[in-house]
Amino acid sequence: MKSSLPNLFLPLVALLVMSLVLTGCASVPRGEPGEVDYSPLERALNEQDCEAANQALEGLADHQAARAAVMADARLEVAYLCLSDGAFDAAWEQSMAFLRAFGDHPHADYGYYLAGLSRFAAWQALHEGGQVPDPDQDSAAAREAFALFRDLVRQFPESGYRDEVAPHLMELREGLAQAELRIARARFEQGDHQQAMARAEYVNEHFRATRAQGQALLLMADVLEARGDEAGADRLRRRAPDIPQGD
Repeated sequence: MKSSLPNLFLPLVALLVMSLVLTGCASVPRGEPGEVDYSPLERALNEQDCEAANQALEGLADHQAARAAVMADARLEVAYLCLSDGAFDAAWEQSMAFLRAFGDHPHADYGYYLAGLSRFAAWQALHEGGQVPDPDQDSAAAREAFALFRDLVRQFPESGYRDEVAPHLMELREGLAQAELRIARARFEQGDHQQAMARAEYVNEHFRATRAQGQALLLMADVLEARGDEAGADRLRRRAPDIPQGD
């Protein structure tokens, strides 16, 4: 995952450090009542400790005197740190907290990017080691990541992250199609030919130019054959090899 993370990280680190320094200069001397202590967050970030950074940040979130600019940059920084550390849920929570509180921030597109990457990485983890996850869980995770990346592309047409998420969107689309197809096959094996046909037709209609589309046609042919429609099954099987294959 580290290789796919954005180059915006270093400027944000510098901005966050500067924000912490300036905030410290503007606050009352250390030890005074009402002072905001940013040192736990600084220490956690320096040590690259996702869990400690989360705890420090949530402590600051409850402090009314904490500056919005610091909190915005810190949310992004901690989200990046946790994503790099493989703590995908924590990264998602921090990036979504950023988006809820700072939706008009100059780096809002980066917030969507981190949120999408967090869910995308969690979805990929379901398939580690060649695992075949539960199709409903698989589909739900893929849809969440897809929606975040789609929002990034639609809401920020000039964002530099658009090109980076394009291959992720393609992979998620194929994943969604395959999850739906697994459900269709399960229904067919259970003897529920009506549901199997409906789901296979859905894949064929909504996921064109994917590998799953050709596989859906073959499943539709199996359903027709099981119903005694040999001619219809043969027509679909002849069509399947002509379906353009996704990358």
